[in-house]
Amino acid sequence: MTHSVPLWNKSKSEADLTIKPPHDLGLPKAKLITVPWDPLCEEVRWALTRHGTPFVEYSYPWPLHIFATLEYSDPIPHKQQTEVPIFVNYKNEVYKRSSTDIFMYLYAHSFNTPLKIYSAPRALDLQEYFHKNLTPAVTRIYLSIILSSKKLTQKYLIGNTHLNTLRAIQATTWPIIRIAMYFWFGLSQKKIECAWADIEIVFTRVEDELANQGGKYIAAQTFTAADISFASHATFVLFPNDEDDENSENDAFGAIGCIVPSLKEIPKNVSEKVRKLRGRVAGQHAMKMWMNERGFASKPDGYRSFPSKYCKAKQDTNRIHKK
Repeated sequence: MTHSVPLWNKSKSEADLTIKPPHDLGLPKAKLITVPWDPLCEEVRWALTRHGTPFVEYSYPWPLHIFATLEYSDPIPHKQQTEVPIFVNYKNEVYKRSSTDIFMYLYAHSFNTPLKIYSAPRALDLQEYFHKNLTPAVTRIYLSIILSSKKLTQKYLIGNTHLNTLRAIQATTWPIIRIAMYFWFGLSQKKIECAWADIEIVFTRVEDELANQGGKYIAAQTFTAADISFASHATFVLFPNDEDDENSENDAFGAIGCIVPSLKEIPKNVSEKVRKLRGRVAGQHAMKMWMNERGFASKPDGYRSFPSKYCKAKQDTNRIHKK
């Protein structure tokens, strides 16, 4: 019989809840264009929050996000901009090449926080390692799980779309979008099996790095971009969700920038794999990072907001569901 692996330790004596929000510099809000379940978008949300950067998130369903990204394309014949995240700072400067570029910007402007995400040079190397080996693997696994169930698809892909117009387009064209996702993300059974193998390799690498650093952080004796990147990616294979903890007294994972299913919702054969990953040293490290380093106890909403039109659309959706 498989025993449940606890998600986190509720003991405040063992949890580092002392991090404080950076000083507010009074800067105008930045803009972040995302796809909700993209791991690179989640790591940028995390970094923005920890740097005290207020931002408005424009969240789009895949592939309708290209309606927002194309306007940031370079002139033809350059490749058109179809990738997220895209970050536009308060000076209207655009960072679109990679999430690493956004991290570099934050590191160069981290005057109001003691956090230095690249204080250890190896943090960047490890972050790029995660991008190469973990981004495609966790994306493939997450989407294969969600798309295997109509209920999960409706709840975590279609239902999370903010704007009514985009939700209508997505619902109408869903059969085509679903086929496109299988093709674009390589969701064949063979590639999914390879993705699980890649996860095991990366977790082993993380455990080796943790052992070298004494067990608390991956790349140094302090919290760095490597911890943010790994824990952000791990979100989509460990499925952090308060519903899984019978002793949950509050929304411990409320700071995470997207909602993922609980173990009760995903197929049993997958949940067994997830439980094993949660029980590993690397899995426990990701959970500690979510609990202790993702947000601020005194600022539970972080620095993220949404356009007012998103809020209205969400209210309309809730009203429909209640009828």
